[in-house]
Amino acid sequence: MKSLLFPSAVIGMALVVSACSSGTSEPVTSTVVVQPSQSASASSESAPAPSSTAEAASATSEKKSGQRSADEFLNAPLDHSTMDSYGVTNADGSSGCMVIPDNDHVSCRLAFNDPPLVPQVGMPTWESNGLKYESDYGFSPAAFVGGEYRTAGALQPVESVDIEGVTFEAPADGGLKGTKDGHEFTISGSGEYHSDTFPPKPAADGTARVGTVCGQANPMGNQDFLVYVAQDGTNCNEAMAALDEYKDAEKGGQALIAPVSNGWGCSVSALDGQPDTPENRHFTCSADNGQQRVVLIK
Repeated sequence: MKSLLFPSAVIGMALVVSACSSGTSEPVTSTVVVQPSQSASASSESAPAPSSTAEAASATSEKKSGQRSADEFLNAPLDHSTMDSYGVTNADGSSGCMVIPDNDHVSCRLAFNDPPLVPQVGMPTWESNGLKYESDYGFSPAAFVGGEYRTAGALQPVESVDIEGVTFEAPADGGLKGTKDGHEFTISGSGEYHSDTFPPKPAADGTARVGTVCGQANPMGNQDFLVYVAQDGTNCNEAMAALDEYKDAEKGGQALIAPVSNGWGCSVSALDGQPDTPENRHFTCSADNGQQRVVLIK
């Protein structure tokens, strides 16, 4: 059994999960061979029995499919938890996922080659090291901190397994793919990440989730920054309008005292949850109601 880091705190949501042998079982085929009589023709001697042909075709098809049993990935029970959990990784164990059927929980730890940023108030790290699954959204990058992550087995290239409504596949390149309720993600063997919900985009009304890039801005007038949503529900349209006003005020030398008409304000500071050190200070803008915030990152 392989033990990896388990996500207990997650960017975008508070997640508390009780952390919950691999072996390929080959089908056994029994074939009865009937010796032909001496009077049988040569053609009848060479013709296999229909039942034997069907069994051989079935065994070949099953072997080619690489389908594994979910039971092979059931984690050993824990003394402090009665919940079943399943854990599966790619061949080298660098990326894996855990499934807890009792609460429809699916989370993954992935070896991104370029970790997506998920800046959020109250969290100490912004670089994703895994995924979370939300039934109304799908898979999204997340930053997990601490805890224990348990996986019972590994999929070899071109193998697959269905676990409580989630299908995991191991592509030929050594990566891992997951599919659930029409949503999917893929991490390649080299760490390239793709999913149907990435990169996240603002809704029609402008609202967006943490990690969404609203656009580009250069409020200080010297270089462009990417404008990242740092609180779920932030309206990108309002945030970009505030940055435009701030830039106009900065040109007139009034940036620090000029009011922003839509109830937003901007400053250079560290987000709550991060030490107030020079490397953590970013240009940020937030709404007066405290429910919306963006941070500018190069």
